[in-house]
Amino acid sequence: MQNNKIVLIFVGLIAIFASIYGMSELVTMTDAVRNVWLGVLVFVILLLSLWRKVPLDAKLLFIIIIGYAFGGKGFAYVSPFEPIYIGEICLSLCMFGLLLRLYKSGLLSTPVHIALWLLLIYSGIHLMKDYVDFGLLALRDSATIYYGLYFFAAYVLMDNEDVRKVFFKVLVISAFLAALSTIALIFLQEIIPVEFRIGYSPHPDALIPLVVGGAFYFSTKLLEEKKLSYLLFAVLFLVLILFNKTAALMASFLLLSWVILFAGMRRMILPLVVLGCCAVVALSFMLIFTPDILHDYVASSDHAETFGNQSENLDKRGGATTDWRLTWWEYVWDTTMAYGPLLGQGFGADLSSHFLEDYYGIDPRSPQALAYARYPHNILFTVFGRLGFAGLFLFLIFFWTVFIGFLRFSRKILATKERTNLDLLAFGVCFAGVSNSLVQATYEVPYGAITHWTTMGYVMWRVYGKKPRKEQQPYRPMNSRPVAAMHE
Repeated sequence: MQNNKIVLIFVGLIAIFASIYGMSELVTMTDAVRNVWLGVLVFVILLLSLWRKVPLDAKLLFIIIIGYAFGGKGFAYVSPFEPIYIGEICLSLCMFGLLLRLYKSGLLSTPVHIALWLLLIYSGIHLMKDYVDFGLLALRDSATIYYGLYFFAAYVLMDNEDVRKVFFKVLVISAFLAALSTIALIFLQEIIPVEFRIGYSPHPDALIPLVVGGAFYFSTKLLEEKKLSYLLFAVLFLVLILFNKTAALMASFLLLSWVILFAGMRRMILPLVVLGCCAVVALSFMLIFTPDILHDYVASSDHAETFGNQSENLDKRGGATTDWRLTWWEYVWDTTMAYGPLLGQGFGADLSSHFLEDYYGIDPRSPQALAYARYPHNILFTVFGRLGFAGLFLFLIFFWTVFIGFLRFSRKILATKERTNLDLLAFGVCFAGVSNSLVQATYEVPYGAITHWTTMGYVMWRVYGKKPRKEQQPYRPMNSRPVAAMHE
């Protein structure tokens, strides 16, 4: 016993001296090296302390989903060195975990798996040529497709009941962090220190699916359980949808239309109209008490438009959202048809600078132009511009299998007593991500893509995989038709 105490004292002294040495080394390190080591330390502590029953790769995946919801683009660029970012590090770990779990589920388990593999194989062959021409730019742009590997990892991970339980909590936390980030973007931009904003860069493409999914989740919970807390949360998220980009309104409308048509949630129509009116009333109070903030936010950025809000030439050809998008898509179409319509311009090709020059009069070599997105805010035009008609055809096949899965999910799960809390929230986030990809960016950016692919993995697992145990209290269906009739 005495010997054990001596050993513990000795180990404790070594730990103290090691800590003192480590702190002295941190002081003398460069900022970049110090940040890397501190970041690694934080992630190691989180991985060791959080969710002990959850596999290591799932832990890291859930941590970065929460990070994207809060830190957006700033968190996405956490990296020891370029182009290895936190998303790629997590993907490597998830692929290793996938290899260890292949005995549970094959790589061709669903139609979505097969369609995605065809797209990945074609894109991989394309990348080998494009890397010679464009270097690291080609590798960076190919993330639009290779982030799909997260789908395979998430699909297999969802076999684990503990993973599903934690995933629901992660999505709830992420939805509230997205709400807080949206509020910060509206009201706190002027008071947040610049030093903090460098790392804290919430982005609408990360926030929109989570905010829309949160609104859908809490609205449905309110209608079924009629609790005051759900009313407050539902109104909060609906107000934030009104504040957000037009893409959030479009995603909300499409999601509501989908569940009414294919999940039989017709009782949602009238209550959601009432909730929408409550949101408008709340917005009106904000207009009365904070007119300057409201006007600046809505008129100068997210609704009035995204792209040219920093350009002095915004009104050169009409700065409306639809106008610049259509012009950009037309530019991508024309240049790809001229370059090579079958195979496209390749990963790494420039799809933006000439558009900026022609439309806004911005020098393509200027820092302002280089800071803008390299994707035309529509996944179909992004794929066509990079991979041509061949790639677009394969991507449309993939999209078709996804919507077939959504249809089966809506009829066999959302419309029945089998539906759980996670079903509702994950489907809302995933569906809103697909909608957002048609007018913003989901698949092209890590802070949108990784959350989206993970929720898609869960949705497809619920459709095609094993039935989960009832670890969560299922909802009472909103339609009065017998369950058996809905399966016919």
